[in-house]
Amino acid sequence: MIKLMQAIGLSRVSTKDQQEGFSLTSQTNLLKEYSKKHDFDLVEIIEMAESASSERNRKLFRQLMDRLDKDSSITELVVEKTDRITRNWADLVAVNNWLQKNENNHLHLVKENLIINKNSKSTETFIWSIKASVADFYSRNLREEVLKGMEQKALEGWYPNNKKFGYRLVLKEGRKVWEINPAEAFFVKQAFSLYASGLSIKAVVKRLFEMGLRHSGRPVAGDHLWKILKDVFYIGKFNWRGQIYEGKHEPIISLERFYYVQDLLQGKGHSRTIKHFFAYGKGLIKCPTCNHSLVGELQKGQVYYRCHECKDQKYLKEELIGAEIVKHLEKFEIVSPRLADWIKDALKSYRNEETLFTNDTLKKLADELELYNVRKSRLYDDHVDGKIEDNLYQQKMAEYDTRIKELEAGISQNQRNDSLSYKLADSIFELASKAKHLYLKKFTPEEKWQFLRLASSNITNRGDYLDITFKNGFDVLFNRPKLQIGEPGRIRTSDTRLKRPLFCH
Repeated sequence: MIKLMQAIGLSRVSTKDQQEGFSLTSQTNLLKEYSKKHDFDLVEIIEMAESASSERNRKLFRQLMDRLDKDSSITELVVEKTDRITRNWADLVAVNNWLQKNENNHLHLVKENLIINKNSKSTETFIWSIKASVADFYSRNLREEVLKGMEQKALEGWYPNNKKFGYRLVLKEGRKVWEINPAEAFFVKQAFSLYASGLSIKAVVKRLFEMGLRHSGRPVAGDHLWKILKDVFYIGKFNWRGQIYEGKHEPIISLERFYYVQDLLQGKGHSRTIKHFFAYGKGLIKCPTCNHSLVGELQKGQVYYRCHECKDQKYLKEELIGAEIVKHLEKFEIVSPRLADWIKDALKSYRNEETLFTNDTLKKLADELELYNVRKSRLYDDHVDGKIEDNLYQQKMAEYDTRIKELEAGISQNQRNDSLSYKLADSIFELASKAKHLYLKKFTPEEKWQFLRLASSNITNRGDYLDITFKNGFDVLFNRPKLQIGEPGRIRTSDTRLKRPLFCH
């Protein structure tokens, strides 16, 4: 009985091939017919699709070549044509090494009617090399064209990849755009919030697990969490090939929260090394002499604040600042119905002034946005008419798109701010009645800082007291008239300055 030569077939199709009607099935049938015609024992046909991951295809190709190297009984490699076996020089070298290893090894290029082995004629190996070079050129050129398209997509503000945790791709107006995935976005927000609170990466991972939150269906790993916390995608930008682009997708994390987390990550490499958030630092309290901000320092377990610009400046103890703030918050409490009515009218007036300012700002932004859209339309027409070269067109279009993105963001932010001002005014009564309790019992140091930033426009140390200028409706509450005891209906204004020694000697 004659022993048949053993062969392995390789089928490979690209996305373009599939779009044009070619399939792995038709290619596989061709290899089977060829093997049958030449009396080959076709052991296996390996199928590779370019739509699969490049790593998977590389793995399949390596497994094929390893098997050919180790199994000397397989001497025939059957493929449709050159670009199915090699699309880069690394593949070509691997196949050539196998052919040179044994003169019985043959490469069959079915549609090109070419068989290559160690003893092939020089003309045949020359043709094989030319075809391999053309395949390599095609592959490289295709990659360049794909990258051009992806780069243009990035310039337009769209992240070219097809996956980003916290978002999902949806089809809108004929193109795929990024939309927030609520469940995953909640995970991202919690991760940033927990890390900003002072927890370590390990502690955040544990806390997220306890909350039942998962990353892609699995408990998040520390390195994955680190990448999430460093990713600018969550503030409306994205990193593409080492360059940061302005994205058109909606941010999940605020700029303030993101860059605060970056400070923690970069400061000492680990948030748990940060022992204290300076509740009255970061420009909150001003020095009366030079107007520079007081800086917080941790010394022997105690937090102090002082001005680094003024020499011989005494230290201000954190707990004394807190006690002074609480004295101010006590004045927010509203007990008289008549005062409540007066404050409602004052807040309504305040809210109306804010709305007028916001409307004026929105009109200016909308007018500029319309101007840039007109410029963009004219630029496109000039490019179509051949009046502008491609490079200049791309440059100016990118500039216009960036400015339009900024204006749209500004309009959106002002609209949100207008909505927030209404909510803020409507919730001031509730906050006023609870301010002291929240400040003493509930607020973290970071939340104290955020509250004071919201409620005050200026805090200045005057030596024996803090001079606080309130804003955002809190000024209405703080400077409200008070009923004189024993004289119903008579109104006097409270003293806003509480004098008390603050410095530590």
